Amino acid sequence: MANLQQKRLTQLLKQSEKGASGKRSKFGAFTANFNLVPHKRYGGVIYAVFRNLGQVERFSTGITCEPQNFDLKSQRTENDFNKNKLLDYIQSQANELYAQMILTDRDTSLKVIKNAILGTQSYVIPNVFELLDEYLADCGKRVGKTHAHRTYQRYRQSNEIIKSFVRHQYKTEKLRLSELKPIIARQLETYMMVEKGNQYSYYVKVGEYFRQVLHYALLNEYIDVNPLSLHKFTKRRKPIEYLTPDELIAIYKVSFIPETLQKVRDCFVFGALTGLAYQDLRDLSPQQIKTLNDGQKIIILDRGKTKNQQVAALRPDALEILHKYQFDPYCKAANVCLPVLSNQKFNTRLKELAKVAGIEKRVTTHYMRRTYATHLKRLGVSAEMISKSLGNTSVAITEHHYIDNDPETIVKALNEAFNRQQAI
Repeated sequence: MANLQQKRLTQLLKQSEKGASGKRSKFGAFTANFNLVPHKRYGGVIYAVFRNLGQVERFSTGITCEPQNFDLKSQRTENDFNKNKLLDYIQSQANELYAQMILTDRDTSLKVIKNAILGTQSYVIPNVFELLDEYLADCGKRVGKTHAHRTYQRYRQSNEIIKSFVRHQYKTEKLRLSELKPIIARQLETYMMVEKGNQYSYYVKVGEYFRQVLHYALLNEYIDVNPLSLHKFTKRRKPIEYLTPDELIAIYKVSFIPETLQKVRDCFVFGALTGLAYQDLRDLSPQQIKTLNDGQKIIILDRGKTKNQQVAALRPDALEILHKYQFDPYCKAANVCLPVLSNQKFNTRLKELAKVAGIEKRVTTHYMRRTYATHLKRLGVSAEMISKSLGNTSVAITEHHYIDNDPETIVKALNEAFNRQQAI
């Protein structure tokens, strides 16, 4: 196949060239010409002009020439072999790049041909599949720095879903970026929700990832417009699941259980009392426990996910749990405060623990931060302070993901408003 393509390329180049006369080169709708632009200091500068289907791209070759020494018919200089050789090279390179784009079924971009000749960009415009792989590889280099490993895994899954969608919708693995239209957002939604039965929230995550990929293509000048830039992947807010104070106490007071469940119970309750996420709970070290001037012990850490600072006060119940595992062999060996199981085992044991405590909710590690935030909200702490305590990047994230407007909080606020009105 490669030999056939090379043979066809050679034929195209022979058809496009017009011998050693140096006349303009043309095949199909693409032309590579030269013209002279007057210059006060050098007399004139030769510009290359590429045209294709109504598109035009011009750039200076850096070659100077006096107007009387430039032949308009041949578009070459008179009696200057080196300059003409450079012009021939630019012309042949442009033709070869264009032919390669045609042979490999890629977008024919004059800007990319120009940048490739100037050495500022590769001439290859990737198709959709290649772009997905290129972006994923770029994200892979950032794991542990700007991207978490689980985020990278989620991106890999999204990559496969988008590829599966393209195969289903367009019946090809060589879809050009120029063929993507804004309707692709709705097509992706139909594919994921109707064909595959995915949840709307999952479609939103995949759609937002696809928009990131296309924005990456925009930054690399593979495309001029992101077809998903104006589409809003609206997230539908789900009811926030958390434990009430009574339910948390019920879990804390569970007794006569195996040692593994006791450790899960203590770690979960500690997380609910401090608002730590699973990763930060697992990595919590004695060095992150600080003491204020008044003797109050607090947690100060940079969150593993966002690197934002999180601050939490250690109340007596939380301190009691810490002291319980102060000399635990695993904790001492790993230099951590608590013996936290792997995420999968932790969640599995949590469901067992909830069942023993008589709680019907499907409890997971996410309940820790949500329970903490909702409890603070009930105590009258502002959303801004809750956001700072959780280490979130914005108050909006806190309100959307962690604070639930539960009936008790709403009724309390309404009663306070009525009482103020009656007092007037």
